[in-house]
Amino acid sequence: MANQSNSFGIFSGTGSSGASGVTSVTAGTGLTATPNPITATGTIELASTNGLITRLQSVTGSSASLLSTGPVPIYEPNVFPNGRLTLTQQGRATISTQNAGAGTTQLGRIGAGGLSMYDQIEFSAEIFTTCNSGILALAPASNGIFQGKLSVTGGTIACNGTNQTATASVTTFRVGDLGIAPTSATTDYMQVTYATSASSGLIGYNSMDLKITQFSD
Repeated sequence: MANQSNSFGIFSGTGSSGASGVTSVTAGTGLTATPNPITATGTIELASTNGLITRLQSVTGSSASLLSTGPVPIYEPNVFPNGRLTLTQQGRATISTQNAGAGTTQLGRIGAGGLSMYDQIEFSAEIFTTCNSGILALAPASNGIFQGKLSVTGGTIACNGTNQTATASVTTFRVGDLGIAPTSATTDYMQVTYATSASSGLIGYNSMDLKITQFSD
């Protein structure tokens, strides 16, 4: 392999490749250059992370056969990557799904990690069921920074075999408003659980959108 040396200041470059030298450097994603581009001397620093977004979206739906009780399923963990979900991660915030137990083969709990004070969180979802008879009751469950934040509208459903829906949502809030420090996705989580007397039917999410906007570097 040929040797190559580079000197900075005027961004000149020499080497066996025959390059004539670098005359301009432009800062890429996540970087700030002064001036930009740098054509002689300057500085390159990490850009501000304020406003970076981490987001989990599901717009194709998920479903599983009803149990007597359990978490509303988000997706099948044995299908990866899962076409039902789209994850965009920028900055330090992370989103993960977890098995909430109750014998389900799908993941039903969603958690957030890498959070800091003032990060903004938004969440909305539509749940469906085709339970055949009796009653199906939905209830929010949340922990950590999500404690008491999740609510369900239309959570008591008279089952008749048709497709019926309810909504789950979180009123937009900033991390720290409860005086609770964020820890990890296994502690800071939310899920919707159900209990039903139906003997058959499906349950799942028609859509889901969790958005975290980073507001502290």
